[in-house]
Amino acid sequence: MTWEEVAEKAMAQLSDEERRNGVLYLDRRELPPGSMLTIDGREVPIRTRTAVAFVDQVPQANWGHPSRYLLIDLESGRVESIAAQFPPFLRSVPPTLHMVHKGEAVPDWTIARP
Repeated sequence: MTWEEVAEKAMAQLSDEERRNGVLYLDRRELPPGSMLTIDGREVPIRTRTAVAFVDQVPQANWGHPSRYLLIDLESGRVESIAAQFPPFLRSVPPTLHMVHKGEAVPDWTIARP
């Protein structure tokens, strides 16, 4: 899958509410099989070549709030959604993380930038 196809796959997973009021980010680095992804302090095993998208459901909130991670299998296109409270960054935004979609109701100041 190309990164554009991964972004389209992630966009297709958004609810109407997330499309209006959320922000979708895509981490443009591939996680290899056998690696681990930390989500809210818990380790999630990566079994296939995987891309990670992050859905910030309440971007105006400052700290822990509803969000979710989308794990996208780069071979099959299968998507796993994992509910979370925290983003994939705490202090600084990694340079591989890019905004894919910003809801119409989301102010620009809420966007995380590297």
